[in-house]
Amino acid sequence: MSDTGNNSFFARILRFYHRHYVLSHILMMCFVALFMGFFLFFFIDVWTNHGKVTRVPDVKNMVYEDACKELDSRGFEFEISDSVYDTKTPPGMVKEMWPRPGTNVKPGRKIFLTINSFQPQMISVHMPLTGVSSRQAITYLESLGIRNIRIVSVPSSFPDLVEGAKYKGKSITPGMTIPVNADVVLEVGSVPEGYKDPNDDEFSTIDLDSPDIPEADRVDETFSGNENGTRPDHEPEKEITADPAVFN
Repeated sequence: MSDTGNNSFFARILRFYHRHYVLSHILMMCFVALFMGFFLFFFIDVWTNHGKVTRVPDVKNMVYEDACKELDSRGFEFEISDSVYDTKTPPGMVKEMWPRPGTNVKPGRKIFLTINSFQPQMISVHMPLTGVSSRQAITYLESLGIRNIRIVSVPSSFPDLVEGAKYKGKSITPGMTIPVNADVVLEVGSVPEGYKDPNDDEFSTIDLDSPDIPEADRVDETFSGNENGTRPDHEPEKEITADPAVFN
């Protein structure tokens, strides 16, 4: 009797389907939409661990290997997002992390780490370091992040002029790449003891009796002047008096 009742039930559904073809499809689409909505609602809760949180551990100032072990033991994923170079921090130490320590996040959240680089940053020198003052060269190197600068005095006729810039004995030229912790040696010129710049004297003393001076350039000794202040071969000037009759 049960089978007969089930058959009659499905028979009525089939008859309704054939009689109301369009309406039957609309009802089926509504049923499928409701089913998918409830399924996704509960599936998303499970997939996103809805209602479950965990606290981010503090792995800052830890060696990278130790930080990885700590995060892995708590079910977190991790990734190096950036690196910096700090001479005061050991290589491979975690400098920053995101999310920050103590933040409540979902289990399995990926943690992004910023570590101190194992290798120093490489920089390119674009400006010539020679032929400029020591102050200009030092200012430019410091702007690149180079702090280990040593100045060596070398003999030169140009004081405070950089005659050479070297790294590990090699001259630093434009386009050269050096590490940021490089020891740069600047060879700065200094005036040798007893050196006299020939341009320091405004006037030079000339020996008039020197045979190297041409005869035409020598001073005429007869041009000593007489008591009237005129040359001997020149006649004194005569005073001209105007005739008053001309103006009358």
